[in-house]
Amino acid sequence: MKTPDWNTCGTSLAVQASVSGRSVMKFGDSTDESLLAYYESVRRQVAADNRLGGRYRLIGASVRAYADQLQREMSRRQLPFKPIEWP
Repeated sequence: MKTPDWNTCGTSLAVQASVSGRSVMKFGDSTDESLLAYYESVRRQVAADNRLGGRYRLIGASVRAYADQLQREMSRRQLPFKPIEWP
């Protein structure tokens, strides 16, 4: 697998859909590289939050839910990834 181009991934982000009152991302049309780029973006946000010394200064529960959805899709596709270490 090639390394994703972090500057161009994200062009195939799926539209949000509402399922039983919750916002759910649909990643079926996203490329493997895009999924990895989205997940790496969340990892950078968590790292920045940790550097600022606080729990959820920049991120919140919705970002964690988004990361969980990404993890499920990456696992379904058997993509290698390192789980995010949350504060």
